[in-house]
Amino acid sequence: MQRCGAFARRDIVDVFLPSMLLCVFFVVASGAPTYAADDPTACRAPVARVVSIQGSIELSRSDQSDWSRVTRLDTPLCEGDRLRTGALSRAALFIQPETLVRVDQNTNISISQTAEETLVEFTQQDIVAASATAHTCGAGYFITRFPRKFKVRTPHLNAAVEGTEFLVAMRCEATELSVFEGKVLAEGAGANIFSAQSISSGQTLTIGGAEPPAIKLQIKPKDAVQWVVYYPPITPPAANIEEDCRAVASDRRAACLIARAERLLRAGNVDEARNQINDAIAVAPLSSDAKALQSIISLVRNEKSEALRFANEAVGADSNSAPAWLALSYAQQSDFKLEAALTSAQKAVEITPNNSLALARVAELQLSLGWNREAEKTAKQAVTANDSESRAHMILGFVHLAQIKVKEARENFERAIELDSTDPLSRLGLGLAIIRKGSMVEGREQIEIAVALDPTSSLVRSYVGRAYYEERTSARSNLAQEQFDLAEDFDPYDPTPLFYSATSKQADNRPIEALFDMQESVRRNDNRSVYRPRTALDQDAAARSVGLSRLYTGLGFEESARMEAATALADDPTSFAAQQYLSDIAAFEDRQQSTRASAGLQAQLRQPLGVDAPLVGLRGNSSLVPGRPYLSVDSIGPQRPGLYDFDPLFSGPGLKAHGHGLMGEFNTAAHELSASLTSEIASLAAGLLRAETDGQRTNNDQKRDAYATLVSLQSTTALKVQVDVQQSEASFGDLPIRWDENFV
Repeated sequence: MQRCGAFARRDIVDVFLPSMLLCVFFVVASGAPTYAADDPTACRAPVARVVSIQGSIELSRSDQSDWSRVTRLDTPLCEGDRLRTGALSRAALFIQPETLVRVDQNTNISISQTAEETLVEFTQQDIVAASATAHTCGAGYFITRFPRKFKVRTPHLNAAVEGTEFLVAMRCEATELSVFEGKVLAEGAGANIFSAQSISSGQTLTIGGAEPPAIKLQIKPKDAVQWVVYYPPITPPAANIEEDCRAVASDRRAACLIARAERLLRAGNVDEARNQINDAIAVAPLSSDAKALQSIISLVRNEKSEALRFANEAVGADSNSAPAWLALSYAQQSDFKLEAALTSAQKAVEITPNNSLALARVAELQLSLGWNREAEKTAKQAVTANDSESRAHMILGFVHLAQIKVKEARENFERAIELDSTDPLSRLGLGLAIIRKGSMVEGREQIEIAVALDPTSSLVRSYVGRAYYEERTSARSNLAQEQFDLAEDFDPYDPTPLFYSATSKQADNRPIEALFDMQESVRRNDNRSVYRPRTALDQDAAARSVGLSRLYTGLGFEESARMEAATALADDPTSFAAQQYLSDIAAFEDRQQSTRASAGLQAQLRQPLGVDAPLVGLRGNSSLVPGRPYLSVDSIGPQRPGLYDFDPLFSGPGLKAHGHGLMGEFNTAAHELSASLTSEIASLAAGLLRAETDGQRTNNDQKRDAYATLVSLQSTTALKVQVDVQQSEASFGDLPIRWDENFV
């Protein structure tokens, strides 16, 4: 097209005017302007946006016939647009409202939306079949929340969603539908005759091809979604990888095969990666890198003994291989040996001092051990060594979260996502940082994206469930429990989902079920030694024992409650939750006012910023308003934030208020009101208590008023300043109970 522009003076009449008329005609004829694939203004009302990009992702706009490369996160998809992924490529889409789709390689889909329905359609256009695997012509993992009407269409079936999570995979001649949670109503399409039938959790439907439609049970549900699982890298991404390793020289063939295998792992193609690894071992039987990759695959498949064996063989084959030592580090951590894992990671750094990936691994383990200052120093070294290494920024973000440096943490996570949008931990960290700032919905959406990036992660499931629970609605509470159940299915050894499940069930007035979940959570506590040192595990055990004590109290099992409280204090004498519980139970006992006040003061001094806890200035003033025995998740969860333990981060900024009271005979009335306002580094809490009664006889009246204000400042995890102002007034008559009224 000829550009509209300036011309020489002599061409004003002969050329300029006709050219301008031509330009005007072009604008009128072309209608709406065309947009590049990455244009953030491509549509006023996008139906979806791209939240993860890996490899070659292309868009064809509805008003265009050609395809354009997508390179920018949050690129919008408009009505009628088509998206396709190339070989070894994946994407994640966020569809409003609250639907996430993880898109596998070789997939071509379009999304359309009306006021009542969302439709995702798979097509085989522009797809070249490369093999007979289940995902030859594309696949999508769907996570839906509160769907209005949501349908999926392939050449072989139509599916109407009634549940939350399912997989659609195509072999070009057939479609496979696997349901992981909820129900999907499926029927045949085209020449495939299959009447509508409901497919439930744990079932797989295959339709199309020579075989008749069949519904089968999923023996190993996790195997069906191996392509969405995240595999931790042990080498930086290779810049150039040979397409055909058979064409390279024999002395470089094993290295070529290993590079291709790790690239396949990064794209989730574990079966093809294993084939490349086996070919590499056939060429070089003592290949250290091949053994290291085998260890990582076994680790992700939860085959811990195999992972450790392969890692030791890798180090034995080449003790100067940094990838081998990193693989051993991961295997040792899964074997509950954090210190040994750190030593192995440090060995990798000794071999390659500027290895950003190895430095990030060292920082990760230092943070797990609670060495926050050392972890920060090492993570910064990792960033300096290679600013383009996403895991370095991600680990530094978690270090800053543990230090309650939320602004810096958010910047780190955003940079990590910019460099690698496939890592679920970066999205999880960003979500937690946003929640800590007080934006629950925005933060929860980021954690939902993390779930889409790795649906099999028990850790991410637990925290998205916690986020749902914190939104405090009945619909969200149901979603929360679904996530806790799925988290337990994916990792039956993790105590975290059961711990959160107990608090959720207690809030729903299901105390017996909550008690069973909390008991099992306490029993599994030591399984967290894969992430936490012994001292931190004792603190976690104490907090969970307090939760168990509160449940026993609510059920009337006072003796069991006291035993659990004693266990909590023995495990961790500095436990804020244990001291608070001791203060609460002292309110129900005679002559325990000093114990109540002392334990309450210790709890107040040790409590994290923003935690939902009563004011000690009120609790020690009257037995007419006993301590409320509540089960607050932010008071019985792990109190020290660290890698994979983020419970304190949910006690974010905001306003909280509580009130309760009682009324009775003899003009007896009492009430307590309190409120707190919390920012990132400070909190202000104030409350009042009033209790009065005329008593059971003449001159037996009493009246008490108490006022309390608490200001807390915490700029770092190592320094906290509190200012506590209290005032109380009391007036009373003759209170002792005497059998003889004439006795003075």
